[in-house]
Amino acid sequence: MTRLQAFVDVLEADGGGDGPEDVAGGLEEVGRLFAQRTKPSLRMSMLMADAPCHGLKIPGDDHAVEDGVCQLQRVRRVVHEVFVKGGAELLFCKTGGVRDTDKMVNEFDTVLTPAGTYVDEFELQSAAGDAFRDKIVGELESCVAACVAPPTEDLGLDLFGGTDFSVPRSVACARLRARMDQLGGGLGGGVASLDGG
Repeated sequence: MTRLQAFVDVLEADGGGDGPEDVAGGLEEVGRLFAQRTKPSLRMSMLMADAPCHGLKIPGDDHAVEDGVCQLQRVRRVVHEVFVKGGAELLFCKTGGVRDTDKMVNEFDTVLTPAGTYVDEFELQSAAGDAFRDKIVGELESCVAACVAPPTEDLGLDLFGGTDFSVPRSVACARLRARMDQLGGGLGGGVASLDGG
């Protein structure tokens, strides 16, 4: 978390002018980072956004086609490469803003659903920075722990600041457990790399 904070602290936003964002470019970078992993590992990416990707035919989208490339086709391609072929999990945290993020998630799901997966989506209505960070870290730890040693009883909904993590957590746990079985030859045969991959 310290490394992430140090990275974010030096970023400067510029450009833009329209509502949608270069989500495809961000997901392409995720793919490059995942490709650097040489050992088998679990891959999970969390997209946090208050605006959708370019190319959804939203009024005011000034970059639906950029340098001759249809941005909707670009985002569909990268979602397929990283999350279908690459086997990564995608969590989407809607941080407010425009409702068109639902259109984006639907586009992602048109690519993911035929492969038996979909975007694990949750909405962040309000939470302090430290509390949100702690919640996300806790959810990821809980997900991995549930894969390694599944709980014997369901404790019900987990509500935090209007955010319900229970559905994405249970879906991600089931898929991550299956991936761990695939990578490690079953949980009894040892678990594959879980170190930040």
